[in-house]
Amino acid sequence: MPLARLLKLSPLCRISVVALMLVCAGISHAQEINLAFADDSPPLTYAKNGQALGIIPELAQWLIEHTPGLSFKATALAWPRAQREVEQGRLDGFLTYPSGERQNYAVFTPSAVYHINSSYLIYRHDNPHRARMERATQLSDLNGLTLVAPSGTGFVDDNIPAGIQRVFTPHVESVYHLLFKRRNGDFTLLPPEQAIYSTKQLGYHGALRYHAVDFIPNSKIPLHLGISKANPKAQALIALLESTLQTTAFKQAHARIVKSYRTP
Repeated sequence: MPLARLLKLSPLCRISVVALMLVCAGISHAQEINLAFADDSPPLTYAKNGQALGIIPELAQWLIEHTPGLSFKATALAWPRAQREVEQGRLDGFLTYPSGERQNYAVFTPSAVYHINSSYLIYRHDNPHRARMERATQLSDLNGLTLVAPSGTGFVDDNIPAGIQRVFTPHVESVYHLLFKRRNGDFTLLPPEQAIYSTKQLGYHGALRYHAVDFIPNSKIPLHLGISKANPKAQALIALLESTLQTTAFKQAHARIVKSYRTP
């Protein structure tokens, strides 16, 4: 059955159809799903003592372990190698942005598992423009303030108007030094979980404040779970994982896991 038709069924019917698909595909006992994760992007995904840690591995583990017939395994690698392992079928899948290139060799869940959400202003608690930033309802309200950002991404040039000044630095770590130590700039745009992690590492956490806004364009990057097309059961696995994604239990687990990374 095509995935689009399957997703239109009621949850009970969907589970029954997917169960039949799994039996027909030969999945009659718990199948281990070995996912690839980047080893160097904390707190999203990183390796410590050979173990994959971070928000993305935690969400993937919950999703797979609460999907009937599946068990979870994680492999943390340098990201270019991780993608090659999935493309060549040596690892089962990954949790990433479903770019056109990646869709050539993997099947993805229709729904995102997680969004990298940079629609947050990150700034010092004693910034003299704090009240103005927290009252802002559109980008033009930030005109004249200075955004600090890593260079080379193109995001600022494409999405932030010229009325907002900008300071670029080649390293993400330098963004925090400029904002919190040198006070050279007013704010940056980052997911709060990333800002919390990095300011703790750098000793600036006590000065950190963040504020959610809804006017930063293209600031939410959806990450979907993909299964390698080299896996003959890929379509059945994706259908089953999508069913779990739609449950209230997953949504509650997602909120709990993300909140744990936003707790000071």
